[in-house]
Amino acid sequence: MCSNVRLTIIDHGNANLRSLIQAIVACGVTPRIAENADNLGESDALVLPGVGAFGRSMDGLSERGLLAPVRELAVAGIPLLGVCLGMQLLLDSSEEFGNHRGLGLISGRVTRLTVEGGKVPHVGWAPLILRASCPILAGLDGCQMYFVHSYHAEVSDTADIAATARHGQNHFTAVIRRGNVFGCQFHPERSAVSGLRLISQFLSFAQAHSDGRPWKGRVL
Repeated sequence: MCSNVRLTIIDHGNANLRSLIQAIVACGVTPRIAENADNLGESDALVLPGVGAFGRSMDGLSERGLLAPVRELAVAGIPLLGVCLGMQLLLDSSEEFGNHRGLGLISGRVTRLTVEGGKVPHVGWAPLILRASCPILAGLDGCQMYFVHSYHAEVSDTADIAATARHGQNHFTAVIRRGNVFGCQFHPERSAVSGLRLISQFLSFAQAHSDGRPWKGRVL
């Protein structure tokens, strides 16, 4: 358990947080919710969720004054986990419903998923195929995760790809990582025991990097 980790979920207004909160609580942490820069507070770790459209979520971050603070905290070394659309927001840009700028924390762009022998959107379970050592993926090679997406991450540097998955005959990026910044295209909160293990290992990573600063956020 990592009950001392001060974790903030970034609420940009375009995500259903309930199941994610429940999964984090099941891993021993009560998350804080940041709806604007004033209650972002100090944190040992950040989670950036998201469903729906890329552009709308980026607008939400901007309108709530969260865009620059989230980027600055990640650059400063605070562990950050992007979930589903939240992973895509970590990249430079997206072509979903036009061209939109992302957070630019990991180089790459988001493009529409194309598959042979599979439907879009991709909805369902697929096993992870580990491509590189990653602290939040220990013991998860081959484990089934739950995906819901029509777009995927085209990462500029393949060294930033920690795991892939397959839909139909095509492989796509499932997990990205650059330093303290992580992203998973699937929903760990909906991926049963394997998803909880990923969340727990992210919390352990954050615990190892915690410096014991006082908390200034609000508890859900």
